[in-house]
Amino acid sequence: MPEAPNEEDLQDGDFLDVYRDAQDLYGLIHARFVTTPRGLDLMKTHFLQGVFGHCPRVLCDRQHVLPIGTSEELRVSRVKTYCPRCDQLYATKSKYSDVDGAYFGTSFPHIFTLTFNKLVPNA
Repeated sequence: MPEAPNEEDLQDGDFLDVYRDAQDLYGLIHARFVTTPRGLDLMKTHFLQGVFGHCPRVLCDRQHVLPIGTSEELRVSRVKTYCPRCDQLYATKSKYSDVDGAYFGTSFPHIFTLTFNKLVPNA
C-alpha cells in the first residue's frame, strides 16, 4: 500500500509537479467517467441522495443540484452547481467547492438530464 507523502516529499519540487500532474490526470479521467453508463448510474445515486446540495432558490423547493464545470481547461474555474429546475448555475458552498470544474466538465449535467429525464422536474 503506498504511503502518504511526508514532509520531505512535500518540500521536493519535482515530487509536487508529479503529484499535481497525477491529480490532474485523475480529474480528467473522472470527467470522462461520469458520462459513461456506470458513471451516470453512480451519479444518479449521488443526485437522489442530494450529495451535491440543493438549489438556493426558494421557488425550486430544495431541488437537488448537479456539479458542473464552466471550462474544460484545468485551473480555470472551480466546480459550480447546476439546478435542473431553474436551469441556473450557482457557486457551491459544499465540501466540493475547492474541486476544479474541469473534473466534471461542462456537459455532465446535460448528459445526465437527457439520460434520466424522468428525474428532471418541470420548471
